[in-house]
Amino acid sequence: MNLYIQFINSIFTQTWLDTNNYFRFSNENKRTILVIECLSSLVFQNERTRVRANRNQFIICDESTYIGAIDEPAVFRGISLRTTEPISLPILMLKGSTERTAQVFLSKIQNSHQENTNKNINTNFRKELSEIYSIISENCLDIHKKHQQSKRVAYIDSRLIFIHRYLRKHFSKPLTLQMLADLIQCNPVYLCNTYKKVFQIPPIKHLQKYRMDEAKKLLIETNMSISEISQSLSYVSSSHFTNYFKRHFSITPLEYRKRELHHTKQQRTRIN
Repeated sequence: MNLYIQFINSIFTQTWLDTNNYFRFSNENKRTILVIECLSSLVFQNERTRVRANRNQFIICDESTYIGAIDEPAVFRGISLRTTEPISLPILMLKGSTERTAQVFLSKIQNSHQENTNKNINTNFRKELSEIYSIISENCLDIHKKHQQSKRVAYIDSRLIFIHRYLRKHFSKPLTLQMLADLIQCNPVYLCNTYKKVFQIPPIKHLQKYRMDEAKKLLIETNMSISEISQSLSYVSSSHFTNYFKRHFSITPLEYRKRELHHTKQQRTRIN
């Protein structure tokens, strides 16, 4: 973050009686940071963030932030700080030690102002200004990291979506990881790892899930034999299919069919 706080620009206490509109500090140089103590419930909003704050909470924001009331006149106090460079901040709600730092800082500033000792106010509060700068830097760095992570998550290789749709439509075909990778011309390891990150399941495991769901449907709704079902789902043998099914549902296909048919008969008997 390549900016520094130059000096304390002003000290203010503000009451905004219009509960239907927002208040904003108008300053066109975009080099102002506000440290605000809420003396009533307030809502803060700028292009990047919207935050609802309760009484006695502390907010740091830039001059583009609109401040509005919640069911009562807006009352707040604080200071404006001048920075060396234009700045665009998300709205920072302070908590824990950072909140205490802001509270002590504002109290000292207010007391100094009331005692008319504010001629050297920027010199007297260099340490506190440095602490406020650290709070802003650390919060912005954390937000930047989260934003970068969300951007990485938000970007999905379109080829993965193609494979997802392909599996859903062609799960009954004889497919391997290499065959799927060849479809989108990528390395099978890349496909496996990135597909799992996006869909929370590896592609071949997803393929087996589609097949197992279809197998359950065929066992209940058709008279197909185990051999016919295994062939229709591209398993190399009935035993291969049975092993997969039992591993997935802890029951063999025949046992599953008998159990479901028994449940169906019981339900019909109850209805009759």
